[in-house]
Amino acid sequence: GALRDSLTFEIGPDGAALFGAQHGLYVIAGVGAHPIAVRQARALRFYWEKRGVVFIGPSVNHPGAPVNDFRLRALSLAFGDGTLERAVSQFWQSMFQAGGL
Repeated sequence: GALRDSLTFEIGPDGAALFGAQHGLYVIAGVGAHPIAVRQARALRFYWEKRGVVFIGPSVNHPGAPVNDFRLRALSLAFGDGTLERAVSQFWQSMFQAGGL
């Protein structure tokens, strides 16, 4: 949802980069089990899908999440038709023609 919608891909003279929401780092690298506690509110409230209930309480132990380095899969899906290669080639051609290198 929000992470997918935040992703942008840029090609420049120093390479290519994928940008997105900050929480994408936790998706890519994974995260170990950790407690989550309220900071300013009186309670946490969320639908706990695994148990089929709405949880309301001051803290919860998050079980963690495995590594999900989706970047190469996303690029393959987005540019699997050769678009990425064409974009990189066009970039370098424009740099040479403009005398940038």
